[in-house]
Amino acid sequence: MAPVGLGKEALKRIKADLDACVGKRVRFRVHQGRRRFIEGEGVLEGTHRHLFVIRLGHAGAFTSRVSYSYADILTRMVEVAVESKEYPAHAPPGGNAHIRRRRP
Repeated sequence: MAPVGLGKEALKRIKADLDACVGKRVRFRVHQGRRRFIEGEGVLEGTHRHLFVIRLGHAGAFTSRVSYSYADILTRMVEVAVESKEYPAHAPPGGNAHIRRRRP
């Protein structure tokens, strides 16, 4: 996603961008400070007024969800990259859709 300005309009643009990507596979990276972060991938399950939800899990295995606010993207605490392939909102993603912890 392209960098956006500060304010309510920026949050609305971020939400609109994510609204268009519901059902698509995404990769995300969450910064936890001091060079620590969590990376994961899943399907963008939905967007709500103040947050968006990503569904994680292997096909046929335990599925969990994570949610983040649009302000997290604005402040660059969360980075989201959208892949082009679409998945139905009810089907779990395949492959390695899990959270990986990395340390430098």
